[in-house]
Amino acid sequence: MAIQLWIFAGTADEGPREHGCAHLLEHMVFKPLSIDGKRVDIASSIEALGGDVNAFTSHDETVFHATVPASAFDAALEALVRPVAHARPLASELAQEAQVVLEEIKQYDDDPGSRVVQEMVAALFGEHGYARPVLGCAHEVAAHTPAVLRRFLSRNYAGDRLALVVAGPLPSARVVAAARRVLSRFPTVAAPRRLRTPTPSREPHVVVVRDDVHEAHVAIGWQSPAWPGPQAVALELASCVLGYGESSWLARELRRGRGLVTDAHASLIAGRQGSTFTVAAHGPAARIEAATGAMLDMIGLLQRTPVLADELARARAVLSSDVVYRRETSNGLAHALGYYLSLGQGIDLDGRLLAMLQAQTPASLRDAAAVHLRPQRASIALVLPSSEFDASQARALQRRLLARLKGSAHATTGPQLTRDRHGIVCTQLRGGLRLRMRPDPSLAMLAGWMVWPGGQRIEPAALAGASPLMATLLTRGTDERDGDALAREIEGCAAVLDGVSGRNSVGLHFECLAPDRALLLRRLIECARAPRFADDELANERRLAIEELAADRDDLAGLAFQAAAERLYGAHAYGRRRRGTPQTLAAVDRAALRKLWRTHYPVGRACLALCGDFDPAEIVDLLEGLEGDASAPPSRTRWPGPRPQLAERRSHRVRRSREQAHVVHAWPGLTLSDPRVWAMEVLTTVLGGQAGRLFAALREDEPLVYHVSASSSEGLDAGHVAFYAATSPDKLARTHAALERERRRVCGGDVRVDEVERAQAYLVGQAEAALQRRGRIASMMAFNEIYGLGYAAHHDYAARIEAVRVADLVQLARTLLRDDKQVTITVA
Repeated sequence: MAIQLWIFAGTADEGPREHGCAHLLEHMVFKPLSIDGKRVDIASSIEALGGDVNAFTSHDETVFHATVPASAFDAALEALVRPVAHARPLASELAQEAQVVLEEIKQYDDDPGSRVVQEMVAALFGEHGYARPVLGCAHEVAAHTPAVLRRFLSRNYAGDRLALVVAGPLPSARVVAAARRVLSRFPTVAAPRRLRTPTPSREPHVVVVRDDVHEAHVAIGWQSPAWPGPQAVALELASCVLGYGESSWLARELRRGRGLVTDAHASLIAGRQGSTFTVAAHGPAARIEAATGAMLDMIGLLQRTPVLADELARARAVLSSDVVYRRETSNGLAHALGYYLSLGQGIDLDGRLLAMLQAQTPASLRDAAAVHLRPQRASIALVLPSSEFDASQARALQRRLLARLKGSAHATTGPQLTRDRHGIVCTQLRGGLRLRMRPDPSLAMLAGWMVWPGGQRIEPAALAGASPLMATLLTRGTDERDGDALAREIEGCAAVLDGVSGRNSVGLHFECLAPDRALLLRRLIECARAPRFADDELANERRLAIEELAADRDDLAGLAFQAAAERLYGAHAYGRRRRGTPQTLAAVDRAALRKLWRTHYPVGRACLALCGDFDPAEIVDLLEGLEGDASAPPSRTRWPGPRPQLAERRSHRVRRSREQAHVVHAWPGLTLSDPRVWAMEVLTTVLGGQAGRLFAALREDEPLVYHVSASSSEGLDAGHVAFYAATSPDKLARTHAALERERRRVCGGDVRVDEVERAQAYLVGQAEAALQRRGRIASMMAFNEIYGLGYAAHHDYAARIEAVRVADLVQLARTLLRDDKQVTITVA
């Protein structure tokens, strides 16, 4: 069982000439003394009863505690409490014990981890008792006299400053009677306790110490509310998310992800007069400034972004489990009860604490961090290796960190960041730009896609091909620099920045190493806000585009698909040539491009998706200053637009003298938002995959073709599905017949479960493999967002594909692959 005597007085209760005496007095109590003519020694008496005994001093209490067999309770209670009640420090013993404490102080000072925390709290709490080391300073301890210790003892070891906590298998009446007997030996009235709330810090502090250490150590702290109020509980949960265990932010990103530190942790140190939120780390000296900055960045993320629900659940489980685990032993239970009493709480705090933990939300953690963890109220301490930092370098580091803390005080409140269950951070900037961000610090790189709805579908017919031209020119010069200068800058840091265009969108994408992310984001926004569309660059790109159009005439497969598109989509933009014609390209001049860009592609109408090594709050801060304040005007384009009209004549032959003939069978398909798109993917894979129906029928069963496929294309307004084959002219009739036979089979219901399952496994496997690339993740978030599908739609891909059944494929085939809707193209 456990017996603990709590004295609610510690370092913070010491007077001006008593610094260090609370801890020194704890030592002195263990000195043997004579009571009623008998020599009494706490340690030997408890050990003789089969128990163990020890003591500790903190800022708010001094505790003497023993664990003994229940059968020895009465004797152990006398052995523990009676010497404390009769303690009278003697000069002959004080000098000797002071030397022991001085050695303890030296040991503490030799531990850079302990020293850096002490330097931090000293700056943070100023004149308050929490600023002082519990052990005291060497010169203060050496100067203490018995009279000083007795004065402290008589003022604090009495009355309501005492609590006897007993946990074990004994009747409470017996324990209470024994407790009354031993506690009656103490004075009944203690001096009034002057509790003083620490004065809030009005400005940041940075302390830098050079010493003979191998690693650099850093501690960052903030004064926090007294525990266990709701705000303090929220901060304790936040500290768990930030720095408790291998799944914490600090472990995941600073230690394993970026390799900045050897170890890092965060905690809330609770005190009766206030708490301390602490983040500490140690690591290579060359990286300590970056590590400190990253720790501050994470605090900023806590202030801006609600933690994930599962992160909160984990933190809540950690703190809730403490309530259970400490009850496993009598010593743990007794310590918890004594601690609650020391804080001025009741012994029923466990239930209230669990309720407060359950009441916290991701938003309440964010709000508590925003209120209490402001940079301008932080205290930072560093202990640096003197072999790697000279005095001037240490002072320079101190100035830089102080400037950062002070600079943060003037930052304006930015947009609120929300984080979903997939870890994707979302926000919208003042100008309208949507951000979808997936931090992944496992590799020091970043990929981003900035996408606008638009592209081919909103081009005027007279300017067909303008979108691909425009996309190419986005990175060939801005109002601030020409295309060659921009290319040298981007290629000089081994990065990529390019424009893209398609049937439904226009965009910019980039990839870079993580240290260059700020540069790439600046250039990305620069290209988006102020593309130059220089006449000489336009003339060159137009010439190349017209030459490529000429080359396209030799791409017979492309000719076949274009002919099919013209009949599937009619006058709709989807039916035009993607890159226009020589006549329409000739009509595209600088003024036309600038008007098209200004009208349809303001920054505020785009979505920027990022995946890689970055801090979302840092990205927001950067982009807020680049995006501009003007909100994007509403788009006047219909979304979706009018549906295309299928041509009346749906069979066409393009004559070319070539070794192979090219065949396309095509049908109107689905839009991007149609819920049947998942069945379409499975259907085209069953038909056109490497182990699919068409491959087996036209290559394995009958050697008609080398290349055969089934595919679909979905757009905002319409889509199509197509079979394609390339064969010898003498096999053309049999190829048409084989394709028709496979269409009839699937429409007739001849689809096997194993075919569907094989197609599903292939699609899911390919999708998972694609997610290895950060650029792929970013592109899916951006396109899905602007198409109205939801930025996280890719996370549901596997479930959607695996939910498709044979009946879904048959129904889809019967609905779409109708012979009266078929477009047949032959190039031969």
